[in-house]
Amino acid sequence: MDGSSPTSPRIASRRLLAAALTALVLLAALACAGTARADDAPVTAPAARWPVGGTGIRTAMSLGAEHWGFSPCRGKVAVAWAPLSAGINAESSWSNDVDPFLQPSRNGDCEITLSLRDDWDWPKLCSVVVHEVGHLAGHDHVDDPDDVMYPLYVRAVPECLTTPEPAEVAPPVARPAVPPKASAATPRRVTKAKPRPKAPAKHPRRR
Repeated sequence: MDGSSPTSPRIASRRLLAAALTALVLLAALACAGTARADDAPVTAPAARWPVGGTGIRTAMSLGAEHWGFSPCRGKVAVAWAPLSAGINAESSWSNDVDPFLQPSRNGDCEITLSLRDDWDWPKLCSVVVHEVGHLAGHDHVDDPDDVMYPLYVRAVPECLTTPEPAEVAPPVARPAVPPKASAATPRRVTKAKPRPKAPAKHPRRR
């Protein structure tokens, strides 16, 4: 006879219950596996992806100098990563003995701090650096949201969109300099360092 043998209602209900329990066990296993994969996925911190002194930071600083046509502090700007307050993705500070914005050529102690707590991609990082370099170059905030000096990050500047994210290249290891041998007949000269004047107060600017 074709077909299957008839099944009692009690047996059928037991089979349905077993199938439902099996499905629940499979779903729980899949959920745990997905959670484990998400937890085990490598997370690249911004300071590791764009290390201070690395190719990315140097490229962004170079684009900032080109954007403003000016290299603040004669190119000596200290960049650092730090956990800044919520809502602040970066801040800059500098010293100036005359005015914080009118004479940027007199700026000293230039610093840019990037937040470890913000969500970054290359165009945003590059644009924020251009913004902070703008402060060091004598530019204050503006009210135009299309301007890079707007207080909030709105969009990437064109040069940061057209410049691909550079691959990080480890800087060369500097070899210690070998001091020249002093001649026995020539005494060494001792020069006393002149005391440095006290640096003016810094002017932090937050984005």
